[in-house]
Amino acid sequence: IKMNFGMSEIESLSKLLGADREVEEEHTFGSTLNPGTIGGKSKDEIAKPRAKIEFKVNNRDAKGGLKQDLVPEEKKPARNTERDIWTDTEVNLQSEDLPDDRVQPEFDVLHKQSVGTEDVFLGLSHKDPSSSCCESMLMKVKLPGCRLKDIECDVKEQSVHVQSPFHVLHHILPCRVDKEKANAKWDQKLETLLLTLPIIKKELIDEILAPLYEHQAKTQSG
Repeated sequence: IKMNFGMSEIESLSKLLGADREVEEEHTFGSTLNPGTIGGKSKDEIAKPRAKIEFKVNNRDAKGGLKQDLVPEEKKPARNTERDIWTDTEVNLQSEDLPDDRVQPEFDVLHKQSVGTEDVFLGLSHKDPSSSCCESMLMKVKLPGCRLKDIECDVKEQSVHVQSPFHVLHHILPCRVDKEKANAKWDQKLETLLLTLPIIKKELIDEILAPLYEHQAKTQSG
């Protein structure tokens, strides 16, 4: 059987075949589901979405345009090494001065030395009235309106810190003292704290004479 098709019949036939092919592709686009495909793929095999989702914080600037603000990074915990004296957190705590409306009390610092009869009449110890011959310092801190239980005192090697509900004092001493032998007394009648601070004489003399000792050692070795 011979069939003769004209140009118009061929075009109609091609359109019909093309429409059937599109319908067939729509039905066969997805893969056929079977028991093996349910939960069988790993996370790496799951297709990733084509669109990327980004979270941005947008604000308007002075001209009315949008500007993008950077989201702050999460702070990492402070790390300290063997050479660090303090951690970053401790440094920040030390550098922050909290407001304190307490007043600084009046105080006096006097030098004391023990003088015997041999010093007064014979002068055997070669002492003089200068502060370099003193054995201790007497610090008087006036704390009006305070009681003994309300006072806190902390003596360091070269500083004294006294505080009460109404007063606060931090004083740097002119020389090193023996904090283990320091003595404190409270005079309720005068409302005054008396601190006796023994001076470390050996370290003071060593600091003064250290350059002289070094010079003598260099001279003898040369």
